[in-house]
Amino acid sequence: MAAALSSTDEDAELSAQDGNNDNDSNNNNNNNSTNCRQQSPYSSPSPSDDVIEKSAEQSNNIVEFLPLSTAWTFWIDNSMPGTTVAEYESCLKKIYTVTTVQKFWSVYNNIPDVKFLSNRCSYHLMRGKRRPVWEDEFNCKGGHWRFKCSKNYTSTLWKELLLAAIGEQLNDSLAKGDEIGGVSCSIRGRDDILQVWNTQAHLVEKSSLTKKIESMFPGVTFISVYYKGVNLHNFKWNINGLKEPTKTIGKSRVS
Repeated sequence: MAAALSSTDEDAELSAQDGNNDNDSNNNNNNNSTNCRQQSPYSSPSPSDDVIEKSAEQSNNIVEFLPLSTAWTFWIDNSMPGTTVAEYESCLKKIYTVTTVQKFWSVYNNIPDVKFLSNRCSYHLMRGKRRPVWEDEFNCKGGHWRFKCSKNYTSTLWKELLLAAIGEQLNDSLAKGDEIGGVSCSIRGRDDILQVWNTQAHLVEKSSLTKKIESMFPGVTFISVYYKGVNLHNFKWNINGLKEPTKTIGKSRVS
């Protein structure tokens, strides 16, 4: 399947909004895009299996393991704008798969807070084994909502969004037949981006996910909110549920 319209066009939109500071950062990053696998998105290493298991065992001494409804996998990427699908996937790293509440906290507490990620890096928490790419078989008919927020709120919003995802608190805002596939947090030059992935883009107009997120964070005003579907190349849904035309700038990866 041909790669769907992805973050190349979104990055162009966001770079224009973010101004010269972000553009300068992107230009510097582009010079090193072919070496993305050698770049460290943060100074601390990913936690080893032993660290996760030990932390989970310590939690188990306090309370019985609480299983999640499905497994969830943490991912990180530090790809650059304009990369191809293959280049993006080479920069994508699996951190750990969690199946219980205790293991979730073991991972969350042993990786750097999102505020310590470098520019252009992203954390993802995806359901099961699905990857944070539109070409994944579970994502290829879906899309994601994008919530642009001030950096002052990023850490808190990301933590609460993670808890809402593993607690299955978001699915009830979707249409019947749709499902939350994952959540992401992407670091940008001026503001950051939270994303909520779903599996059925054609059902988005029957969703109340935007209202759900806004109700979760009543004191936060998002800079922009819209939905983009994988195969809906020419349109996006803005915060008011209205379609707006988008510009296609080629085929690339999604973050």
